[in-house]
Amino acid sequence: MTSSVDSAAGSGEERRPGHRPGATELGFATFPTLGRGVDTTAVDARGDGRPVPVLLIPLGATEQHGPHLPLATDTIIATAWANAAAARVEGVLVAPPVPYGSSGEHQDFAGTLSIGREALAQLITELVRSAAHFCDRIVLVSGHGGNAPVLGPTVTRLTGEGHRVSWVTPRWPVGTEIDAHAGRTETSLLLHVRPDLVGPFTDVTGTITPLSELMPTLLADGIGAVTPNGVLGDATGATAEHGAELFEHLVEHLVDHLLSEPRPEAGRAQFDDGHGRSLRWSAGDCLRTRVVDVQGDL
Repeated sequence: MTSSVDSAAGSGEERRPGHRPGATELGFATFPTLGRGVDTTAVDARGDGRPVPVLLIPLGATEQHGPHLPLATDTIIATAWANAAAARVEGVLVAPPVPYGSSGEHQDFAGTLSIGREALAQLITELVRSAAHFCDRIVLVSGHGGNAPVLGPTVTRLTGEGHRVSWVTPRWPVGTEIDAHAGRTETSLLLHVRPDLVGPFTDVTGTITPLSELMPTLLADGIGAVTPNGVLGDATGATAEHGAELFEHLVEHLVDHLLSEPRPEAGRAQFDDGHGRSLRWSAGDCLRTRVVDVQGDL
C-alpha cells in the first residue's frame, strides 16, 4: 500500500487515507439520521435491520512533535485511524476528535496545550455518559501515549456505571521497530495520512537512548531535558510506504476490536448516567471492557 493525497474522481475533492467525508462522521450527521435515543419507558423495537450505533471517539493531543511534524500529529493519526476502521465496519460513527490530552511532559516546548490527567478523565467521563444516550457502545481511540494512564481507570469507572465502553491505543506486531516520539514511526504515519503537513526531516535525529533509561529524567524534568529538538528517535528513515504498513496494522487491529464483541441482545438493564438519572438499556450492553496493551508511546 502506498499513500498520497488523491483527487476524488470527478469532484476535485481531496481524499486522504482513513478519511471518508461525511459518511461516518458524527459531526456531519443530523439527529434524525442517528436512529433512536435512549427510551426510558419501553423496549427498543426498531426492528428495521439497521445496525446498532457504535461510536468511536478519537483522542489526541496538542503537543510538540519535533521541528518537522505538526502539533496536532496525535489527533490527526487518531482521527484517520478511526475513520478508516469505521469505513470497514457497518454501523460505526466517528465523533469529532478531542485535540487535548495529558501532555505536561512537553510543556517546555511552545505550542503544547495540556489539560492534565484530572481534566482529561472528567472530559472522557462526561463524553461517554452523554454518548450513551444514543449509542450502544463507545470505543475511545487514543493516538497519544500520555493518555493511557487516564484511560485505564476511567474506563473501569465508566464500566462500573454500566456503560459499554473500551479503549484502544497503538499496538504493533511483535518485532516491529517503533520509536517513541516524532521519529521514524510517527513521521512515516504522517507521510501516509497527511504528507502535506510533514516538514523537512532528512536531518532530524533526536535522542536514540532507550526510553526505559530516559524515563526517570523525562518524568522529573520533561522531554526537553533529554532531547533538545523534542524527538525521541530518528526520523531520517521515514517513508510513506512504511507509514502505510503501520497504518494498516492499526486499522486491522481496531476493526478486530470492533468485531470482537457481539451486538446487544433483547432485554433491558439500568444504569446511572452520572447525573442522577436511571436509564434503561439493552441487556447486551453488559459490563465489559477490553483494554489493549500499550506498545509504543505516540
